[in-house]
Amino acid sequence: MHASSPSLFVAILIACLIVLILVIFFTATMIRYQRRNLALYREKLAAEITTLERERTRMAEDLHDELGPVLAGVKLKLNSLDRLNKEDQEVLDKVHSDIAGLLNRMKDISNDLMPVTLIKKGLIKAVDQMADEINHNNGLHVMFSSGKLPELSQPVVINLYRICQEIMTNTIKHAGAKELSIHLQRIENKLVLVTVDDGQGFDHRQFSSQGPGHGLVNLHNRTEMLNGELYVDSKPGNGTKYRIEIPI
Repeated sequence: MHASSPSLFVAILIACLIVLILVIFFTATMIRYQRRNLALYREKLAAEITTLERERTRMAEDLHDELGPVLAGVKLKLNSLDRLNKEDQEVLDKVHSDIAGLLNRMKDISNDLMPVTLIKKGLIKAVDQMADEINHNNGLHVMFSSGKLPELSQPVVINLYRICQEIMTNTIKHAGAKELSIHLQRIENKLVLVTVDDGQGFDHRQFSSQGPGHGLVNLHNRTEMLNGELYVDSKPGNGTKYRIEIPI
């Protein structure tokens, strides 16, 4: 009986080692599977967002290059008409005003699709201009600041711009805030974007697709595309803080 005890112990030890090896193998396999799925998800997300931005650029160019000149030409022809009687002149003035309004609206839509400033002057100038426009047209005061940034790829530039745009839009629509501060800087090998507002805040664990949660999903998707991390600090009555870290 006693002679078999070492053999039994060895058998139990071997069995435990086999189980441990199987557990490690299973865990490693699951991790590889999850990483592969995450990589595929990121590739799919990146492709979808890239396609979306490409389509936005195309539409903006079409508006600017094709429809814009047509409307401008019509406006010039109206300006060249001889004086008409009072009734006809009033109609002409109304048409002239409508076309001018349409031209301005078309410029706004084209700028929303793909801002000219972003293409010609870069990320910092574009975000600064967007903040300035909000300061002149809304009850929200946006304070934007930035450290010196390295040269960034187009996907990073476009997605960071869209992230800032999403945060500003969400703050206007849902936060009820008076002030929003945005700071972008490089810290070691990361781009760090921090935004803080003094609005009503929200429980980001219980968001809905109709409220600020929809914007939160967009922020998460664009951050995920850049292999970044999104941190949200918000609760009802205490404002909202976003911190986004993008590896570079």
